[in-house]
Amino acid sequence: MGRIPSAVALTNSGVSLSSKTCCQCSTTDETGNHALVQCPFAKTVLEWIFKWCNIPMQNFQTVHDVLDYASRWGNCTKKKKMLHGICYGTIWSIWKAKNESLFNKKMVCATKVVDIIKATTFLWSNHRSKEGGLNCTNWNFNPFCSM
Repeated sequence: MGRIPSAVALTNSGVSLSSKTCCQCSTTDETGNHALVQCPFAKTVLEWIFKWCNIPMQNFQTVHDVLDYASRWGNCTKKKKMLHGICYGTIWSIWKAKNESLFNKKMVCATKVVDIIKATTFLWSNHRSKEGGLNCTNWNFNPFCSM
């Protein structure tokens, strides 16, 4: 806990910041869980990713909740690993979009982040696949259609 360098964590570590407020929604202090799971921007991205995967969205409150759900979801080990990778890619992409907004003053829309997640996780999964040759068209429709 506390490993994510959010505005609150940095302030608690003695770093002086102009604001602890989330740069995406400007409604609350930015903790790691808020930035990656609770912020309306993060929730929207997570909802669209779970819809893409054809998996019902849960009411996640923490990053741990998302990863724990992915590691327990379904009965197929391959699909479970794939969902786990997609969740890591989603969290990473949300973090990158937040940093783009904070440091470069460029707001990235949720649809673009979802497209980036689909492309990035396709490349990750295709590279790690023993069989190789995942179908990109099927992947964009639903990542589990490519299996």
